[in-house]
Amino acid sequence: MDVRQFEQVRSAVTEQRATLEVNRIAARRLVTRRNAAAEYIQPTSRWCFRLLAAVYTATLTSGIVLLLTGRFLYAALAFLAGIVLQHLWGGLAVELLRMIALRDADFLALALREGWMTLIEPPVAPGRPVRAIELGSGVTRVEQTGYTEDIEAARATLTQRPDDAQTRFHLGVTYILAGQFDKALEESRILTMVDARLAAKLQQLTRLLSS
Repeated sequence: MDVRQFEQVRSAVTEQRATLEVNRIAARRLVTRRNAAAEYIQPTSRWCFRLLAAVYTATLTSGIVLLLTGRFLYAALAFLAGIVLQHLWGGLAVELLRMIALRDADFLALALREGWMTLIEPPVAPGRPVRAIELGSGVTRVEQTGYTEDIEAARATLTQRPDDAQTRFHLGVTYILAGQFDKALEESRILTMVDARLAAKLQQLTRLLSS
């Protein structure tokens, strides 16, 4: 990865035009074992994560022993503690690797190549598939919101049916997801003439999220 590509990725992530999605399972493995990423992680950090991993393993072992001896309440508490430790371990590992990736071009290139990380287009709405971004020209295309096709489809529908309140409302919501709040407000003003209730909902949602 050359310096120009690295700066494009870092700028896109900083400006929230892209997100580095980190594989949690890979992250937990990378921060505890010696591997290709070892030279990028400080020994102190690695030992801290190993301690977390050891406590997590001990907690699960205790839970199994307690379960076998019939102490179900204590076993449940042990497993609950293990779940909390697992999320803590994974969350801290993800943030550490993401921080290293945004500071070191070689590590970012390695992480993307090995599949530890993926560059995706935000925002990702519930039920929408993740859209990966390719390096090179793909990084510059991240300026496009990833909702272009949805917006164009809604506009085409409104050309045929300009009084379709539901489609105009969905168009406004898509503009919100794309971060184009001014266009969402404009759609809410047009929607007022067709469906005042939906228009009010769209205006409230736009102002809430834009603030």
